[in-house]
Amino acid sequence: MLDRLSTAAKAAGIHCWQIDVPGTNISWSENAAAEFGESARNISLQEIADHRNLYCRKEDLEQIRAATAAAFKAHAAQTEPALLQVTNPDGSIKYMRSSRRLFYHPDGQPSHIIGATQDVTQEMATAKHIERQAEELRSLHSRMTRAINGTNDGLWEMNLKTGQMWLSPRFMEILGYPACENNEWSAATLLQRVHPDDLQTVKERAYQTTKHGSPYDSEHRVRDRNGEYIWVRARGKVDIDKDGVVDRVSGSMGDVSEAHAAREQLIQATEDAKGANRAKSAFLANVSHEIRTPMNGIIGMTDLLLDTTLDHTQRDFAETIRGSADSLLGIINDILDFSKIEAGRLDIEMIEMDLRSNVEDAGSLLAFQAASKNLELIVNIRPDVPERVVGDPQRIRQCLINLLGNAIKFTRSGEVTVEVSVAKTAGSHQHIRFEIRDTGIGMSQEIAAKLFQPFVQADSSTTRKFGGTGLGLSIVKRLVEMMQGEVGVQSTPGAGSSFWFTLPLEVLTTAVRLSDVDTRTTGQKILIVDDNATNRRVLSLQLAHMGYSVQAADSGEAALRDLQQQSAIGCYYDVMITDFQMPDMDGSILAATVRANPTWNGMQLVLLTSMDRQGDIHRFAVLGFSAYLTKPIRSRDLRDCLNRVLNHSGAGTLVTRNALQERRTTQRYHGHALLVDDNAVNQKVAARLLQRMGLTVVIADDGAEAVKLYTEGSFDIVFMDLQMPVMDGFEATRRIRDFEGWRPRTPVIALTANAMQGQMERCLAAGMDDFLSKPIQVEHMRSLVAKYCSEQSEAEPANRTSSASISAADPILDDSATLQLLEAHHDADVIRVELDSLKALADGDVEFLRDLTQAYIDSGNEVLGELKLAFAQQDRPALGKLAHKLKGASANVGLETVRSLCETLERSATVMSNNELETKVMQLESALLTTIATLHELLKENQSAA
Repeated sequence: MLDRLSTAAKAAGIHCWQIDVPGTNISWSENAAAEFGESARNISLQEIADHRNLYCRKEDLEQIRAATAAAFKAHAAQTEPALLQVTNPDGSIKYMRSSRRLFYHPDGQPSHIIGATQDVTQEMATAKHIERQAEELRSLHSRMTRAINGTNDGLWEMNLKTGQMWLSPRFMEILGYPACENNEWSAATLLQRVHPDDLQTVKERAYQTTKHGSPYDSEHRVRDRNGEYIWVRARGKVDIDKDGVVDRVSGSMGDVSEAHAAREQLIQATEDAKGANRAKSAFLANVSHEIRTPMNGIIGMTDLLLDTTLDHTQRDFAETIRGSADSLLGIINDILDFSKIEAGRLDIEMIEMDLRSNVEDAGSLLAFQAASKNLELIVNIRPDVPERVVGDPQRIRQCLINLLGNAIKFTRSGEVTVEVSVAKTAGSHQHIRFEIRDTGIGMSQEIAAKLFQPFVQADSSTTRKFGGTGLGLSIVKRLVEMMQGEVGVQSTPGAGSSFWFTLPLEVLTTAVRLSDVDTRTTGQKILIVDDNATNRRVLSLQLAHMGYSVQAADSGEAALRDLQQQSAIGCYYDVMITDFQMPDMDGSILAATVRANPTWNGMQLVLLTSMDRQGDIHRFAVLGFSAYLTKPIRSRDLRDCLNRVLNHSGAGTLVTRNALQERRTTQRYHGHALLVDDNAVNQKVAARLLQRMGLTVVIADDGAEAVKLYTEGSFDIVFMDLQMPVMDGFEATRRIRDFEGWRPRTPVIALTANAMQGQMERCLAAGMDDFLSKPIQVEHMRSLVAKYCSEQSEAEPANRTSSASISAADPILDDSATLQLLEAHHDADVIRVELDSLKALADGDVEFLRDLTQAYIDSGNEVLGELKLAFAQQDRPALGKLAHKLKGASANVGLETVRSLCETLERSATVMSNNELETKVMQLESALLTTIATLHELLKENQSAA
């Protein structure tokens, strides 16, 4: 029987055994012997009882023995299974379940016991694991319960399918209810408690969460149990079912009433502080403005006094007054600018500007100040710097002047250099770096770190050598940051300083580059003589970029040696450019030496000087110079000067900067121009400017008329507006190009208020050659005319403008209601100041001023009527177009108030709310009526004068 049991045990993994009663031995199945060792096969019960073999734990055996004895006594057939902990021969532990069946003799006495023991170690491990998990879950539940009951936030969960909500006890406490879990509330119940002013926002955010799965976050007011509203912040996340549908949202809600009240108090305090700051700044601005008026009187009258006959003492007194007044005015201007910035009343413009001229103008303004200290002032604009960009010319120039003035003030000897370069390019923008270096006193890093703060100075002692308020650098920092740029300084005590700022500027891609290489200069040789290494480097770069062959010498002696060496091999320079102030041999001695040698008679001499004094023209001409220019040298002046000197067009006359500028403004050109623009004001302005340059002008109102006039006539240049009725400038240009065929190409210049990269690409694709941005800048228009038209050698009769599109003048506006509106809604003094630009444009031509004024009045009245109609019909695109039309006309005559309002309306007409749109239209109407009324008064003044 045991053998059969052994066979079954092998298959089931059970160890079988048998004990005779009363017996001394226990018999095991083979698989038990294989597992526990051969010694287990014949182990005695006594050995087990005495626990001499440590296979089983003693307490387990005693429990089994007691259970077996009780079963025999009760004459039971079997005992309850028992669990044994067994130690394997290798020392490992396992668990065995033991089952026993009892057998008896016929007389009822115990016969033997047959048992089976099965390994349940894995089951025990699983059971223990389950028990541990259960314990962990009980512990987690306990912690979660404590957290839910102990947190300041209430927890909630909403079932989106049923609309039911689970709310934690703390949630109920926040709303003033007893701390118990409530499962009877629904989402609708909670929504009824939301403040009416916040209800729509809560619903919109809930919709975004339930429909799109976005996190829920809302701060709003809810009504508590007592009927009072408290501020709460509710946040939650969604659960998504297996079908990808949001089925529930769970989260938390906290009482934020105190935090909300504190935040409101902070906002109010901040606004109060800002208001106080604005009031302070407005007060300073007003006071500064009021002080400037008498200061201008002091400075003006002092200038007049200095022009009279004064003895030495009187002149000294007057010059001291003038110097002190200038210093005081500079301080007042700094305070005024700082106050405007602090009060938020200073705006940054984004207009087309000539970057190179702007930088050179700043250098020229401070040239005398530098020369009075015997400092070299050098302006170096790298060749790759764009000519025309979009930015704020006034603010950029202000930053440069502040930094330049600061550098000159703290530099006793040496040089001050302005260097402009391209830091990086990003699409149509270039980050332009402006760096001002000096050889002055320098400063420590600790001082440099605080230098851009208001009223901070490098030397703050009462005995400091240098004056100033400490506002200049702070203003520069504020302005640069307002223009989205960065500013910084590097300095070493005793070794000078380098102040820099970078600005991201939109580049006008087809801008005229006056510094482009001129093929006519190729092969012409120039010798530069200057003891300043920076000057030599800058001039060499500029001239090499213009196409000249350049050699430099650091002294007069070196220049003479170079001239002799070149002459010995049959090479000669075309021009020698020499500095005036040099050690050992200055420019005048060098010139006399050169002119004394007939070998170099063919070489032209150009002098560079820091001082422009009375009598210099005659003295330099006697010395044999063909031209002299004052430092810092403008690249355009240098180019024009060399062209005149090399072409001998200035023979017999010393070429100076003033002579060059006068020649530019008085130069006349041959040619017939076709001007295409639908705006009467723009027509008059552009036509008169072109006439002053010597061109004959024909005007067309739209592209279709322009194409017709072009096919019937002959034109040397076309100025083409882009946005026009009937046919725009793009289509008109394409048709002109198609008509030309094989004939010579006529240059077409785009007239545009948006000279950005995308717009210019469209212009080029349509066949245009260049652009002229609006409002028209005279110098830019002149450079384009010079580029495409030939110069007149002699004065010619004034040309006339012809056009069938200019109608007879309407009666002059005379409306008392307009004048009342003027007094009620706008300050006419602002418009009268702006009229200075219009008068400057007329340049003393009373008839032209009258025509231009009447044209603007007619155009303004027409646009005003159309504006009112478009607003009544809520035709927003039409409002934008009308604003664009009026903007161009206003900009061209310098009426900045109307132009600014038009620009805002044009840009935002389609996106403004109805209230905002009505406000902007009313503001524009008021400003336009004010402008028309003021122009009406101007016409009356002109008629009276006539």
